Amino acid sequence: MRVTTISYGGHVGDAALAFYRTPAAMTALPGHPALADVPSDLDELRCVVQGLLLHRDWAPSYGITGDAIRIHEQSLRSTTDLLNRALEISAEPVTVPRPPRDRVL
Repeated sequence: MRVTTISYGGHVGDAALAFYRTPAAMTALPGHPALADVPSDLDELRCVVQGLLLHRDWAPSYGITGDAIRIHEQSLRSTTDLLNRALEISAEPVTVPRPPRDRVL
């Protein structure tokens, strides 16, 4: 579903929607070959992200404790840095869900 001004009852202008649709430096996806097969469907994309990332605070719920919690990963901010770290941890295609211990925390 494409978000339009009609979606918001006309309360949001086209300029604001265009601004939020445009990736910024931290959110822009790099032109990386690993992203060639990433789906454009939102639900499928959600599955890819959930297969790559795991919030540090949820790690113990997935059996990840102690030194296995790579605390330094919490300082990764940009999409490029997160993708590079995911590929350092596992060379699997990004569309293949990783076990929790192999996800970026």
